[in-house]
Amino acid sequence: MVEQHEMSLAEWAPHCYRNGKLHQIVDPYLKGEITPECLKKFGEIAVNCLHDNGTQRPSMNDVVWGLELALQLQESAEKDVLQPQGEKSFDNKESDGLMSSMSEFSEIMNPQGR
Repeated sequence: MVEQHEMSLAEWAPHCYRNGKLHQIVDPYLKGEITPECLKKFGEIAVNCLHDNGTQRPSMNDVVWGLELALQLQESAEKDVLQPQGEKSFDNKESDGLMSSMSEFSEIMNPQGR
């Protein structure tokens, strides 16, 4: 039987986020595809967007920024899997690996999707 808080994703997601169990709400087709860091960022964005007090919710600009960061976390992790340790290369030598000088951070350049 499904618990009451699991009936509404808007109630279930924050519950899972707070208890460190976001993996429970991931679509079965995505399990194993999304990195823990990316999932945590998505959860953070969702929970912030669900604040009861509208003034505590992020602006759309902040949401886009967060989603872009989540995408970059995912892409960075995927590159790490494909690229052996010690062979990492970034466009910007001072980069922490999350963004390159060519990134489209917080600006949607391709409205058709990625």
